[in-house]
Amino acid sequence: MKNRAFVTMLVVLLLASMMAVAASVSAQPLDVWVPTQYATIQDGVNAVAEGGTVHVKPGTYYEHVSINKPLTLAGTILRKCIIDGSGVGTVVGVTDTQGVKISGFTIQHGGTSFPEAGILLWNADRSKLANLDVRSNGGYGIFTQYSEYVVIADVNTHSNGAEGIALGQSPSHSIIRGVNSYSNLQGITVYDGPTNVTIKDCNVYSNTQNGIILGWTSNGLVSNCRAWSNGFTGINLEASSSSTVENCISKSNGYHGIGIAVCWGGNTITCSQAFNNQYSGLYLGAADGCTIEKCVSSFNGEGISLWDGFWGIVGRNNVITENVVSKNGVGMRINAPCQYNSIYHNKFLSNKNQALDDGVGNLWDNGYPSGGNYWSDYNGRDRYSGPGQNLPGRDGIGDISYVILGTAGSTDRYPLIRFCWR
Repeated sequence: MKNRAFVTMLVVLLLASMMAVAASVSAQPLDVWVPTQYATIQDGVNAVAEGGTVHVKPGTYYEHVSINKPLTLAGTILRKCIIDGSGVGTVVGVTDTQGVKISGFTIQHGGTSFPEAGILLWNADRSKLANLDVRSNGGYGIFTQYSEYVVIADVNTHSNGAEGIALGQSPSHSIIRGVNSYSNLQGITVYDGPTNVTIKDCNVYSNTQNGIILGWTSNGLVSNCRAWSNGFTGINLEASSSSTVENCISKSNGYHGIGIAVCWGGNTITCSQAFNNQYSGLYLGAADGCTIEKCVSSFNGEGISLWDGFWGIVGRNNVITENVVSKNGVGMRINAPCQYNSIYHNKFLSNKNQALDDGVGNLWDNGYPSGGNYWSDYNGRDRYSGPGQNLPGRDGIGDISYVILGTAGSTDRYPLIRFCWR
């Protein structure tokens, strides 16, 4: 009897304890208001239940907010809800949790030491940052580490000491869209082995170094972005595979417009435009098996450039096709020892030097009858046809080859007479 009574008492105490814990959890509100109910944002974060919302009314809050549970942090008026880090530390840090949403704030004056930022996501998968102005932080504007499936949308990030947005340590399946990133050290950078990262509908400009860098990635996409007046390159793929830049415009950058560097395997620049860049509009640097197609490159130092120089990777097996290259200092340059690249069905229009080839074994046509390129200064005629251009009848291909300047001794064997693709 005594044992049975003892067991019964333990069960009662256990149930009472569980009910107390449940009551405590249920007592946490799903909605809290700052400063109406809680004086600081951190107090509101501490008080709200998991999955709840901290509503923040207009004001400047001088604090550092730490979030380690799923919740929504919502400012009511973007320009009037300000979280200020006073020049030290990370302003808003999200660590070791998932599904955090932050919107409606100006976030400013974070510190300068790594990894301090306006917003830091660390091991914070499926977070969403939207409708934010992240500015004047000594280090990063927004910095993520070990965080996948992150969405950053409709954000202005500017005047930060490091990147406006930097995603690192395998930020796979993340999306950056509708971002304006300007007057930072760099605009948007993504590194460290991600897959399926998308950067779309963004404007990056007036950054000290690069506009957009998508690096060490596979199946990445930069789409419908605009990059201008950046100190180095507007948009760049680095050490990536099976990634694409499409429908982008890059102009007036200090070095290059749009480029693929140290890359291999299926990277593409397509349907994009590059204007008024100091060096090259479009370039492949130490790239193997990549494509530039259906682009326009005008008024640059060089319209399209192929060169080597990194980690012993030779620029080879690349395809340059269906581009319009006009009014550049050099239309297209291939530097030594780039080799076995194919250049055909392009329009070279009124460049000071149409093309220079110092490489090895590069092909400037696609054989007969597909043909080569259209050259605005070609002065041959079309009276004959056939692979040797010695058969009667016109075929839309010039009867004599177009000579490419440079040490390679290359020629376009089948220059196109008409201003359209065959």
